[in-house]
Amino acid sequence: FLLPEPVAARFAQLRIDSVWGGPGNDLTLGEWKVVAVPGAVPDPMPANIADPVRGGHVVWMMPQTSFQEDADAMLADDPGDRLVTYSDAGQRLTWVVGFQDDREALLDHLEWQDPAASDPAIRMRRVDIEVSTSSPIGPWTSLGTWRLERADDGSVAPYPLPDATWARFLRFTSGPARKGTYQLERPAALRVIEHATT
Repeated sequence: FLLPEPVAARFAQLRIDSVWGGPGNDLTLGEWKVVAVPGAVPDPMPANIADPVRGGHVVWMMPQTSFQEDADAMLADDPGDRLVTYSDAGQRLTWVVGFQDDREALLDHLEWQDPAASDPAIRMRRVDIEVSTSSPIGPWTSLGTWRLERADDGSVAPYPLPDATWARFLRFTSGPARKGTYQLERPAALRVIEHATT
């Protein structure tokens, strides 16, 4: 079925109105394809594969959040809300990020964005980064410590990853909450940028 002209779309729906064999409850569909214009790239690279729109998700977090949506909010590209985790004295915040269908990906770098109403007193100052290519509980290989130093405009420099960094899961572990605060401000947007391949 040829469309009169190409149509930009995120989803395609097939609705079956009738069956050849007459009335009945059975329906068999062999194959259905949606074909793009030759040469079209549906998702330009490099892409932020931690974005929930692309299937990125927080697999687990300690201390836990009340809702999965609350955990995944720090992966969404929305710097509006300020997310805070309350912790015991000296406790660190740890979370693991996975990708669509827990697939393995070749990574390029990481990006961090504070919320619009960020509070310097409870910001994370560093996170340890580890990678696993097998499961969300490890084994883990260290990728180093990301020192979250803010520029005058509040931006954080991207964290470059070594060449050929393959990951199925990324684990982030913060430094402890500052004495007397018992709070840690989570990022408004934590991006994992996949390596552009040709």
